[in-house]
Amino acid sequence: MKNSLPLTFMTMLVASTSMAEGALDLAITPTEYIVGTAHLKSLEQLAAELAKLTPKELHIKPEQGVAYDRVAGALKVVQKQGNISIGLVGYEKAQ
Repeated sequence: MKNSLPLTFMTMLVASTSMAEGALDLAITPTEYIVGTAHLKSLEQLAAELAKLTPKELHIKPEQGVAYDRVAGALKVVQKQGNISIGLVGYEKAQ
C-alpha cells in the first residue's frame, strides 16, 4: 500500500545547503532517482551507483508529492551503504 503522507515531520533533518566536500545530491522523482548525471529507475541501480561513488554526505531532495514509501526505500538503500551522512533538503519550501 502506498502512503502519500507529506514529509513535514522529516524537516527536522534538513541539512545545510552548503555543499560539503564529498557531498552528493540525490533527487527523488515519482519515476526515478537522480544522482549527479545518472538517472536511475530502481533501488538496485541506486545502490550500485552509491557503491561506485562512495559519497561521504548525501543531500536527499524529494520532489513535492513523491510517495513516502519511495523516499523511505531510498533512505534504506543509503543506510545499507554504511557511513554516509544524510540530510533532507528542499522539502521545507512546501510548508
